Amino acid sequence: MFDIDDPVAFLTVVRQWVGEDQHRAPAALMRLCEWAVEGTFAPSGFHRTTGERVDPLDVLDAARAAMKGESFTEQWNLDDRGLHPVAALPGDPREFLGTLVVSAADAKHFRGKFAPPPPFRGLFGSIIGRHSAGPPTLPPRCPNFADIEQRAKEDRLKKAKEAVSQWAPAKAASVAQDSAEPCVPIVVSPHQPAVAAPPPPPEPPPAVTGTPGRPSHIDMVVAEFQRRVEAGDLASSLAEQSRLLEDWFHQTHPGKQAPTAKTIEN
Repeated sequence: MFDIDDPVAFLTVVRQWVGEDQHRAPAALMRLCEWAVEGTFAPSGFHRTTGERVDPLDVLDAARAAMKGESFTEQWNLDDRGLHPVAALPGDPREFLGTLVVSAADAKHFRGKFAPPPPFRGLFGSIIGRHSAGPPTLPPRCPNFADIEQRAKEDRLKKAKEAVSQWAPAKAASVAQDSAEPCVPIVVSPHQPAVAAPPPPPEPPPAVTGTPGRPSHIDMVVAEFQRRVEAGDLASSLAEQSRLLEDWFHQTHPGKQAPTAKTIEN
């Protein structure tokens, strides 16, 4: 089920750092998330209990939302297979964090690197240890994290563009093949800036998909999505992105029947 052999609940790892001092849990949570984005904590990745891998930036956003008492919507899953946008409704970030597991070996290695050594156990070890243990510690702060987070977001956007440059032409070609009338998909090269689609001829007959009576212009929607990816103009979720593209089609082509947000999302 997992890409890791020894999963442990992420929140359990947080509690291991703070012990019974739960007032320190928010600070420990945020610092572990920062080190995860940096790559030192949980290099094997975050996973759901169902096995899917989760983007560390989404885990960080969920932790921030939990601190503020706000809702949270997961955005993108990235793994070796590519980009996976997540069509999820806003939910409780604490529930989201509660579904995550990490590698126990990763957590142990991180703790061994940053936690202080155990108390000295010598001739009077029980007495010295009792007085030198001190309060629970926290993971250290991740230096220069603002720059690290910015680079991580830029890298995720780059991966999104690469994925769309591969997905969009195939999606447009599939729509053209299924259409009753031939259509020419608008394909944007990943090496060239996105360009707007040329204006359609006056009153053209609508392109028809395999479903009778349901005109569709999904190829135009694909081109507009490519343009927005190139510009870095992405919504917080796939569902929201689909709704915005439906609104765009209504405004840009008022005389045509727009594909629904659900069709665009699929």
